[in-house]
Amino acid sequence: MTRKKPGRLSSAGGFTMIELMVVIGILGILIAAAVSSLAGNLPKMRLKGAANDVVQKFQKARGVSVKRNLPVIVTLANANNTSASSITIFVDEDRSGSVNPGDTQIDSVTIPSNFSSAYMVSFKECNIASDPMTVTFNSKGYISDVDGGGKGKMPIVITLTSQAPTNPVNFTVVVERSGIARLVSGNYSPGC
Repeated sequence: MTRKKPGRLSSAGGFTMIELMVVIGILGILIAAAVSSLAGNLPKMRLKGAANDVVQKFQKARGVSVKRNLPVIVTLANANNTSASSITIFVDEDRSGSVNPGDTQIDSVTIPSNFSSAYMVSFKECNIASDPMTVTFNSKGYISDVDGGGKGKMPIVITLTSQAPTNPVNFTVVVERSGIARLVSGNYSPGC
């Protein structure tokens, strides 16, 4: 008959120090891989945030035009440049078709200050050579005017790109004549 040694349990449970160190080492490797992967996607995530903000500004302009039953003018500034691109939204209080001192500014965004390493490369009106600087929504939420020249051709295509030196990424915002704005990943070719 064998006797148990005093002070020792027959079925000692728990982890040994070696097992614990192996698990901590594996977790450390997995966390390091996840952090480096996330850091590589950061410029793309910032750019997508900027593109979503542009979509939101056009949706807001459309909604305000319907809600207030007044034209709303969206001004686009400084495309084709690596400096700050901006979008400003005005309610056309006097219905003049242009931004005047009496008009109310309801929103504005400057792309690089809110989203570093992102800027608007271009905004085109369906393959027309010149960039539109103003887009007007009528009281029904439709685009009624582009740069004071009527509806023109549609859609309006706004391309945003990252300034990342490796793997530059593009996102495209497409605004249809109906006023609906949507985000497209990569390059977009409108069927004009």
